[in-house]
Amino acid sequence: MTKKVLVAGFTGAMGQKAVNLVNSLDNFELVAGMSPTATNDPQKYNLPAGAKIYQSLAEIPDLAADIWIDFTTPKAVYDNVKFALEHHISP
Repeated sequence: MTKKVLVAGFTGAMGQKAVNLVNSLDNFELVAGMSPTATNDPQKYNLPAGAKIYQSLAEIPDLAADIWIDFTTPKAVYDNVKFALEHHISP
């Protein structure tokens, strides 16, 4: 079964490493990224063409992914993880 992955902070250096790792793994699909500064151009960030780009937590629907990988800022991580758990996404 393929696990759907969302990477928060995907525009940064570590976020891009996470994107590349997920893209290289079998049974994992990068379906979304979240960054307040990102443009809506998945290929610019090495995301698959069909990946969704969200600029805020409010845009992300329930069950948008199975797994949440967070490379945002220390200030944002708590709220991001809380949001993920409340929306049935495993951080």
